[in-house]
Amino acid sequence: MKSNRLKPLLLALCCLLVVTGLQPLCRADEVADLHKVAFDALMRNDYFSAITNYNRLVQLNCTDVFYLRGLAFYKVHEYDETIADMNRIIANRPGPAEVFELRAKAYGGKNKHENALADYTKAIDIKPNCALFYKERAEEYLFFTDRVDAGLIDCHTFFLLATSDVDVTGGVISKAYYDLGFANERKGNYEKALTNYSKSIKINPRNDISYVHRGLIYAMAGKYDKAVNDYEQAIQIAPNSPFAINRLSWLRSTCPDAKYRDGQRAVTDMRKLCDSTGWKDSDVLDTYAAANAEAGNFDEAIKWEGKAIEIGLADFQTKAAQGWWELYKQHKPCRDVTLKTN
Repeated sequence: MKSNRLKPLLLALCCLLVVTGLQPLCRADEVADLHKVAFDALMRNDYFSAITNYNRLVQLNCTDVFYLRGLAFYKVHEYDETIADMNRIIANRPGPAEVFELRAKAYGGKNKHENALADYTKAIDIKPNCALFYKERAEEYLFFTDRVDAGLIDCHTFFLLATSDVDVTGGVISKAYYDLGFANERKGNYEKALTNYSKSIKINPRNDISYVHRGLIYAMAGKYDKAVNDYEQAIQIAPNSPFAINRLSWLRSTCPDAKYRDGQRAVTDMRKLCDSTGWKDSDVLDTYAAANAEAGNFDEAIKWEGKAIEIGLADFQTKAAQGWWELYKQHKPCRDVTLKTN
């Protein structure tokens, strides 16, 4: 939200909405202060204040604020309200592309990923040279569907367009290399994925998620030193990262090489993570069970593995978890770091 380009971009978009048919029906001198207060609140991330003031403008029949109010709603996860505001704009005209983009993000927040994909496609149809739209659609494909090849195509299209797109920052490019790495990881192209994650980290050394995924690939390759280093680097960047803590604790609980195992530390770290996730995250509970097994607490391991299975795990992990559960019942710990990856 604090990009140097954001304020002029938003102002330009609002001007476009005004001149293309969504002119405010109230006099400018009556609402100028409200506009300024609302926009300033939006820029400092005070979204509830922005919404309050945009609501007042709407009550005054100012119809040029729907995009900004929708954006504020999106930031506080009021996705239905965002969609409603974008629908109000679309009902009057077919664009701009950013309206479909924001509605796509809101649909994604509601886990309506097919709707999100359709709206990203509409945004691309209107503005086919916008690199960011391809990146955003790629993420929908890669993280929420099985259409990995479509995601790969969008990733590569992003990179083709990025060099001439002024809105693409180094941070965005770093994230795009992470997306490309994730696509290659899903397809089993681990060497390519490793290269992609390394490029992501080189561009933005604080991209914690790329460290975690690179660590996963190192762990699968038996390069445990490098895996631990990457997990620890991710935690140093994002101390409360559940993904990084979970993966490091899994390695400490299940690594075939005893040098890297530390069940008691894994139990301590995972108990904190279980507390923070309300003891309802099946993947976290699964790791907590493995940590307890490594520490010799087999009753706890049996209890929490059973709970993880009851809550529900990813399809690829369910069969493995049932096997681990049987091991724990035999008072045996798990010994395979590759089983927790997909």
